[in-house]
Amino acid sequence: MIAIVNMKKNDISRNKRKSTSLTTTRVTGFPPIVNEHCTALILGTLPGTKALQKQESYGNINNHFWPIMMQLLNGNLDWDYTRRLHWLLKHNIALWDVYESGLRDGAADSTIKDPKLNNFVAFFKIYPSVEHVFCNGKEAFGMFTNRFGHLKRPVHYLPSTSPALAKSLEWKLKYWTVVVKPLPQP
Repeated sequence: MIAIVNMKKNDISRNKRKSTSLTTTRVTGFPPIVNEHCTALILGTLPGTKALQKQESYGNINNHFWPIMMQLLNGNLDWDYTRRLHWLLKHNIALWDVYESGLRDGAADSTIKDPKLNNFVAFFKIYPSVEHVFCNGKEAFGMFTNRFGHLKRPVHYLPSTSPALAKSLEWKLKYWTVVVKPLPQP
């Protein structure tokens, strides 16, 4: 079973998920994918329209996140979303977003307005085994380090897997290999 937070919902998130439309709408991200064995946390910003429609983190087929992670972890891109999440957890990798919610029009991080942050103080109290934070893109890195740098965990910037960063999968992959280096192997 995927551990989608073993903490009270109110400890981390105060809003229920809302659907999006083509106009600016307050959207709420997904709960963290995590268990007590995770040693790394990959942070995005806030799910875009396609991810919310599919109800899957990095659900945009043009996003390089899943191809990168499946290659790094010897997984299979043909697996369904649930199996991919299990594979991350098997490799002690948690997945979440910096923002709990925000006004968003589209997938670009530049369209996020009035963001509300997730509660990382509570998260790290409940999951102290998470030792490394990997931020998927500049927005996630900047906001996390600005607001939560005091939590004393190594924070790593990684180039965005978004199609908005017009770089090849191979180019992004060479930077993302750091995600598996500090992790104990299952």
